Amino acid sequence: MPSLTNAGFDELFDGTTKSVFRLETLPVYNPVSEASSLKSYLAGDPCRG
Repeated sequence: MPSLTNAGFDELFDGTTKSVFRLETLPVYNPVSEASSLKSYLAGDPCRG
């Protein structure tokens, strides 16, 4: 699979006409500051925001 060059990325980005989607993933998601919210989410509790 060929790699995407900076120029190739710029061309794809500049050619976008509808929307851009950004997905960031982490190998593990366990931030200490959000531990209680994450526990509630995993238990199926509704999101509080």
